Amino acid sequence: MGTAVASVRVYAVRGESRERFTKHLYTVATMMPTIVKENGADLVRLVHTARREQAQMIIEGDEETTTGVTRLLRMPDDNVLSYRVIAVNNAAINHLFDNRYGTG
Repeated sequence: MGTAVASVRVYAVRGESRERFTKHLYTVATMMPTIVKENGADLVRLVHTARREQAQMIIEGDEETTTGVTRLLRMPDDNVLSYRVIAVNNAAINHLFDNRYGTG
């Protein structure tokens, strides 16, 4: 189940099965988010394929992983991506946060 943190629900379980992961994606999509913060671009892909009308209601998103950014970079070529997504790892200041609070 999701954990509420300051009105934000997080759906993640370490080592979960692909089936449970997909169930979480659909649960989040059912909540009709307007902003998507993600790792891997799986929810972005879901709303642009299985729930296309919903993608129009999303204002923007961000992507943390290189894999997700690679997936997103292919989407505009296919004329699919319908909202802006910030590639967090590409931000010039990102290394300051990673070094101090993350991977450093």
